Amino acid sequence: MELMLKQLSQLLDRHKRLEGLNLFLETLAHAFTGAVFWIISSIELPEPKSLRFMIESTFLSALIAIVVDIDHFIATGSLSIKAAQSLPGRPFLHWSGCLVALAVVLLVGSSMIQHHWFAVPRLVRQTVDGGWITLVAWSSHQLRDSLRRGLWLWPPPRFLLSPPGHIHTPPLPLLLTYPLALATVLTLLHIAPLKLLGCATFSSNFSFHEKIKVSIV
Repeated sequence: MELMLKQLSQLLDRHKRLEGLNLFLETLAHAFTGAVFWIISSIELPEPKSLRFMIESTFLSALIAIVVDIDHFIATGSLSIKAAQSLPGRPFLHWSGCLVALAVVLLVGSSMIQHHWFAVPRLVRQTVDGGWITLVAWSSHQLRDSLRRGLWLWPPPRFLLSPPGHIHTPPLPLLLTYPLALATVLTLLHIAPLKLLGCATFSSNFSFHEKIKVSIV
């Protein structure tokens, strides 16, 4: 799919009138990659995984994979697509250090929840659950971009953009990048103490509200 999309994008780039279609296809590809990354990563989630949870979490992962590009508009201070595509550097949410920081926070948060389960509010547990989905979706976005531009390693963002001369990898090969990325994510989910995290985060909310309605009636 990536190879076909790359060829199609090159074809559309020759026709300025079709730039909107090219942007739509790129957005759709990010959503698809985010969804697939989460479906594969969910292998490491504890059972049982409800169908409702899988549908909603997959949709959320696809949405987050798209929303990452909002940093283009934040960095340019404009809603102009042309301005967002003409930034002098890479916007802040595309720094790989953000993923490392989030992974550390989630590992620590999951460990705290495991050892202080009854003392941790429901909202905190749900935030950590959502954080893992965010990590997977965000990773999928950065890695898909790395196929063309490489990964931005160092230094951190400066004024919302990558500084001149920042260190980055060369464009990464597709057949190596995605498998290694998924292996890394699966490893993180495997070592994370997720046994006490509710897989049916969204479903449990639904059931909770339904119980309230029944009790009122």
